[in-house]
Amino acid sequence: MTVPSTAQLAAATRFCELLNDGDVPGISALLSDDGFVHEYAPVSLGAEACAKKDKARTVELFDFTFKETVQRMGIELPPKQVVHGVDNIMFLVVDNGIKKNGDAYTVEYILIFTFEPGGNKIKGVREYQDSVYVNRQFEGWYQ
Repeated sequence: MTVPSTAQLAAATRFCELLNDGDVPGISALLSDDGFVHEYAPVSLGAEACAKKDKARTVELFDFTFKETVQRMGIELPPKQVVHGVDNIMFLVVDNGIKKNGDAYTVEYILIFTFEPGGNKIKGVREYQDSVYVNRQFEGWYQ
């Protein structure tokens, strides 16, 4: 059985804390400069949402999200479930947030973190979301 490194588990948790704080520079500091990739899934979110994004595009997207779409995220920590392997950690999380228009939202989704081999820099993030809920609550966000 593999045990995630304490540093990797701390980095994944910190990523969620920084999302809650809307701290895009802090998130950026956790991400690898070498080949970082961010993806949303499933494909029913649409081609634009599911397109692979490098670090620069991911930071732009998070910055846009906090300026235009989400007033506050509320990812509950610790996660509901944690699954791990070598240099990979999966969180099942609940996000109770507030949109810019003041409407509350609650959504569960999965975050899969891939780390640089043996390191604590995040090499990739894949977010599996409830596409029906997200497309209804955040209509047009990915276009």
